[in-house]
Amino acid sequence: MSWKAGQMEASWSLRLHSEGGVDLRESFYMLIRGVTPLVASTLRVTHPGRGTLTCPIVRTSEPVDPEQAPDSVRMPWLDIDFDVTSYQGCWHGETITHRGVSTLSNTGDLDSWPVVEWSGAGASVTAPGIGKVILPDTGGRTAVLETDPAFASRVTVDGVDAPDLWRGMRGRLFPLPVSAHSTTRWTFDGCVGRLTSRHSHMWRW
Repeated sequence: MSWKAGQMEASWSLRLHSEGGVDLRESFYMLIRGVTPLVASTLRVTHPGRGTLTCPIVRTSEPVDPEQAPDSVRMPWLDIDFDVTSYQGCWHGETITHRGVSTLSNTGDLDSWPVVEWSGAGASVTAPGIGKVILPDTGGRTAVLETDPAFASRVTVDGVDAPDLWRGMRGRLFPLPVSAHSTTRWTFDGCVGRLTSRHSHMWRW
């Protein structure tokens, strides 16, 4: 069974100021271009002893009224407030790559499924609850399989759905995740598996 997190919403209150040769106007527009309403940006949090968490976000409100923008107000700083949303609803830990017989470790507090990458013919994945699954011949393409059953064994090539390879999966689904705070044995033969831990909160990891 798959599991889907609800979206996360937050409000940011920031003070921008000139520093290191970057003026206030440039800092403001760098932020506006970097956190947009249409294309997800990556919020990154790094802890010296634990590593890095990332979260895709989009801006869901305008940060300032036009009359308060740096072009209109000549001040050494600018206080702005705006809302952001993560539609994935969780934080992502570092991605670990596995080959051959592997012990997958999920350090997060949410279940995770690996993604599988392979090229050509003869690759297979062996996983709990399903056994050995022969992966379809990609014809020289590099393909990526989503093992999370929520994606119904979706297969993509260069980020685009590959229906012929999806049909080659013959409806096989991977029913069991790498559960939260646990380890699980998988085998990646002729392919690689990549597992990213998922966390419900940036302060609990």
